[in-house]
Amino acid sequence: MKVLIIGAGSIGLRHAEILSKMNLDVTFLSKRSDLSKPTIKNFSDVTFNDFDYFVISNETSNHYETLKKLIGFVNNKKILIENPLFMRNDCLDIKDNECYIGYNLRFHPIIQEIKSLL
Repeated sequence: MKVLIIGAGSIGLRHAEILSKMNLDVTFLSKRSDLSKPTIKNFSDVTFNDFDYFVISNETSNHYETLKKLIGFVNNKKILIENPLFMRNDCLDIKDNECYIGYNLRFHPIIQEIKSLL
């Protein structure tokens, strides 16, 4: 399975590390030049149908526009958008792809309390 990670900040790098351990083929879409994985510099240079899975982990302020562009190019793909989804309350008509939102509740006070009670 080929994965495109959009954004190479700390979260994008963490996704790459985990996905690589699962023997998935990881590529970044990033302007960075110091990455150990294949890197595509520009959105317009991506051959989207080459990828099976997408991770949107760029700046939160860019999540909406990135997802909007991405769903215009791909069908029947899995897309993970890092938390938070958008900075504003906008809707997109996503019919042909499976979208997920990564949200880590591990440190939420309520989850911590439930864990201690269990």
